[in-house]
Amino acid sequence: MSMQRILVCLFLTYAVSLAQGPPPPWGATDPPTSSPTSATSVPTSSPSDPPTLSPTGPTSIPTSSPTDPPTLSPTSPTSAPTSSPTYSPTNRPTEVPTKGPSASPTSPPTKVPHALPTVSPTNTPTKIPTQGPTKFPTVIPTQTPTTPFPTNSPSKLPTLAPLPTEMPTTLLPTQRPTTHPTKSPSVSPTLQPTVSPTTFAPTESPTLRPTLSPTTAAPTRYINPFCPPRTVYEIIGSVPQSNVGNAVEECWLYTDVAHDFLGHLQCDYYACCLCDDIYCGDAQTGMPCQSAKFGDRSVTGVHGIYIDGNPYRVPPSVAVLPNGEPNTGAVVECSGVEACKAAEIEAHFVSRVECSGDHSCQATKLVINDPVPEAQIICDGLLSCFHAEIEINVGAVPAGGCKPSYLPQNVLLGEIQFSGQQSGQDVHLTVNNLGCDKLIIKDVQCPNAVACNGAQFAFNGNIELQKCGFQSTGIVPQGNLQCSTAGVRVLTCGQGFVVCEQMAKVIDNPPASFKVTCMSLGSCINMQMEINMRADPANPNNYVSNIGGFVFGAAGAGQGAVIYVNNYQNSMVPGSTGKSMKVDKLTCMVSGACSGLTLVAGTDVDIFATSIECLEPDACANCILVTDGVQFPCDYKQSGGSSTAMLLPGTPVTPQYVHV
Repeated sequence: MSMQRILVCLFLTYAVSLAQGPPPPWGATDPPTSSPTSATSVPTSSPSDPPTLSPTGPTSIPTSSPTDPPTLSPTSPTSAPTSSPTYSPTNRPTEVPTKGPSASPTSPPTKVPHALPTVSPTNTPTKIPTQGPTKFPTVIPTQTPTTPFPTNSPSKLPTLAPLPTEMPTTLLPTQRPTTHPTKSPSVSPTLQPTVSPTTFAPTESPTLRPTLSPTTAAPTRYINPFCPPRTVYEIIGSVPQSNVGNAVEECWLYTDVAHDFLGHLQCDYYACCLCDDIYCGDAQTGMPCQSAKFGDRSVTGVHGIYIDGNPYRVPPSVAVLPNGEPNTGAVVECSGVEACKAAEIEAHFVSRVECSGDHSCQATKLVINDPVPEAQIICDGLLSCFHAEIEINVGAVPAGGCKPSYLPQNVLLGEIQFSGQQSGQDVHLTVNNLGCDKLIIKDVQCPNAVACNGAQFAFNGNIELQKCGFQSTGIVPQGNLQCSTAGVRVLTCGQGFVVCEQMAKVIDNPPASFKVTCMSLGSCINMQMEINMRADPANPNNYVSNIGGFVFGAAGAGQGAVIYVNNYQNSMVPGSTGKSMKVDKLTCMVSGACSGLTLVAGTDVDIFATSIECLEPDACANCILVTDGVQFPCDYKQSGGSSTAMLLPGTPVTPQYVHV
C-alpha cells in the first residue's frame, strides 16, 4: 500500500472519532438505562447534590394538582396513619394546633363554638345543662352555695352585701318562712336550740332571764314531751268523757290505755297523746282492727301503738270479719298535723298506712309485719315521714328451712310512696323477705327532686321491683335488688319509670314486638343494654321473628348508649335454622336524640331490615350500626354521606357485653 493511501485511512479514522465525541469517563454507567426519561425542555437549574441513593418508584397516578409552592420544612410522616381519614378535610387548618389534644373529644362538637373559650374548663361538666342560661352571670360566683336546689323565684332586689350566719340554727329551714320577719333579730342566738319544742304555739311572752340552775338534775320518768297534761285538759275539758260504745278514745293520765271499739279506733286533737299504750285489734276475742284514725297531734310521742288486722293469724285467703265478710286488712291514717309524730307503731296485716298530715309520722318508728297483699305505704304530707324508720317484714322461714324442691310463689306488695315535699328525707326504709317465696314490690316512688334527700333503702332477701321510681334520685339501695322487665312489652325509661341512665341491663326473652322508649332529657344516656332472644321453654316451637325497636324522643335521650341484640333461637327451636330476627324500627325524634348511639346486631339479627327514622337534623349524629364486626352510619345524610350511596366497609368493632 502506498504512503498516500495510508495517510487517507488515518485521516478518515480521526474524523470518525471526532464525530463520536470524547471517550466516556472512568466509572460510567455500564450498561446504560434501557428506559431513559424523556428529555425535559426546562432542566432544573438546581439539581440535588448529592442525589438520593435509593429513589422511590415513580407513582402510577401522580396528583393532578400538586401543591404550589411545596412546604419548605415537611414533617416526618406518622408511623400509624388513620385507617379512616376524613372525607372532607378543612381547607383552612389552624396555624397553631394544640400540642396536647383531648384523648376523648366531644361527640358531636358544637357547630357554634365560643369566640372566647374558658382558659380553665371544668373536668366534670353537667350532663343536663340548663336550657335557658342567664345572659348576665355573676362575675364572682359563690364557692359554697347554700343548697343544691336553688329557688325558682329568686328575689328581684337581692341584698348587695349579704352576711349569712356562720352557724345556722337548723339544717332544715322552714318551708313556710314568715312574711314579716323581725327587724331586730337577736345578736346572740342560741347555739343549741331545742329539738323537741314543748308546744306548736310557743308563748308570746317568754322569760327574759331563764334559770341557769334547774331544780333537779334527774328529771322524772318518761313524760311525753309533745303532750303535757295541761294541754289536754285545756283542749278536751276538765271532766273526762266516756267513750263506751264508740270508737273515739281519750286518755287523761300517762297510765291510761286506749282500745278500739268493734275494730275501729279514732283519736282526735291531742286526745290520746297521754296514753301509755293504744290497741286496735283484740287477740283474746279475735276481733281484727279495721281502721285506726289519728288527728292533729293525737298520738304524737306515744311509744306503744299496736295495730293488728289478723289477731288469729289465719291465712289471708280465709281471713274474715265477724260479719262473715272478707278481711281486707287494717287501715292506718295519720291525717292530722303532727299526727303519729315521734310515735312507735307496730302493725300486722294492714292494707294501707297513710301519713297525709304535715309533719305526720315524722321521726316515727313504724314496723309492719306481713302486710296484706298489695298493701300501700304512703307519705304524702309535707315532711310527713322525715327521719322516720320504716321496717316491713314479709314471710317466715319454715322449720327445717327452705327445701330445694320448693317452687317459690310470688308475694305482692303495693307502692311505697314518698310523694309529699321532703316526705322521705333522711328516712330509713328496710324491706325484709324472711320466707321462701319471692316478694314483688310494685314501686318505691320519690317523684320530686327533694322528696328523698339523705334517704337510705335496704332490701333483704328475694325481692324484685316492678318499677324503680326512686333511682332517679341517685339512691343506691343495699341488698340484691333488680327492677323487673319480665313480660313487659314497652320498657319506659325516665323519671317516674325504670331508670336507664348510666345503667347496664340484660333482658332475656322479651315478648314479640318488645319496645324500649326513652322520652325524657338524657333518660338513657350512656345506657348499655343487651337483649337476648332464646327459645321459650313454655313454647319451644314458637319462633320470635321481631322486636319492636327503640324510640328516643328527647335531646340526649340515647346519647352514648350501646345496645346489643342477639338471636339464639336457631340453635334451640326445631326447624329454625337459617332464620333471622329483625329490629322493626329505630326512631330518633329530635336533634341530639341518638348522638353517639351504637346498635350492635349479634347472632342471626338482620340489621338491614331495620327502619331508621332520623326526624330532625343531627338526630342521628355519629349514630352507628354494627353487624359482623363492621360499622355503618345510621343515616348517611347526617354522617357526610348520602342515603343512596353504596355501603362501604368500616372499622371492625368488638362488642363489649355487660351483664348485671
